[in-house]
Amino acid sequence: MPDTVTVWAVRLGRGPMTERKGTLSLESNELAFEATDGSGRVRLPLAEIRAARRLRGSPVLLVSHQPGERIERIAFYFVQPPPLEPEPLTAVDQKSVLSAARRTKRRARRENASYLGMWNREKKAEVREWADAVRSAMQASGR
Repeated sequence: MPDTVTVWAVRLGRGPMTERKGTLSLESNELAFEATDGSGRVRLPLAEIRAARRLRGSPVLLVSHQPGERIERIAFYFVQPPPLEPEPLTAVDQKSVLSAARRTKRRARRENASYLGMWNREKKAEVREWADAVRSAMQASGR
């Protein structure tokens, strides 16, 4: 089993995307995330995990799990994620002569992809180890 690691967890698909810093650990029967701000612990029983994979080109482990009827996804970033929501424009930005130089959604996506790609080089092996370990634990638990 891999060592406990610091990650940022982001629930995908429902509500605003917010990141929570914490530690990720793989235990005998669950994948556990403990938030450093004391906001709680997320426990994903291995029996509920449907898939765990590394997102290509980024230091992100994507875990799909099914606690009930619907499948939920959590992204575990092995580096602090770039801003997840676009920054709103202020009134000054909208009226500025230099508004063309503002941070557009396209430019923000490009910068975010570049940032994650840069960190991927350093974290690729670690994220792959985690994805393999979660899949192996799932198989060992009878999934």
